[in-house]
Amino acid sequence: MKEKFLNKINMAKITVSSFAMMTMFPMVSFATTTTATDLSGLVETLLGYVFSMFSALGVFFAAFGIAQVIMAMKSDNGERKDQGTKEVLAGILLFAFGMSGSAFFVDFIVSLLSFS
Repeated sequence: MKEKFLNKINMAKITVSSFAMMTMFPMVSFATTTTATDLSGLVETLLGYVFSMFSALGVFFAAFGIAQVIMAMKSDNGERKDQGTKEVLAGILLFAFGMSGSAFFVDFIVSLLSFS
């Protein structure tokens, strides 16, 4: 019985680590060799990296929350279901903030820098 439980925990760890690797791997592709000659270009690049990190963390939290809800449903644990649901919602909100932030906030901040 204990061995079955440990196998489930190990599978959950492997699943969460693979989701983390899948979400963080595309971030390497964002790290291209872009040289910004002006301040607005540098700020735009840095904010793009920050908001892509928010999106990646959102996907990670959502995946981890889904795994936690599934494991809680099997063990019929209400507290873990609530915690998993909160993590899924936090992940969705982080992902949405990362995606919308890169579209709205970056342009707004760059336009503010171009006026000065």
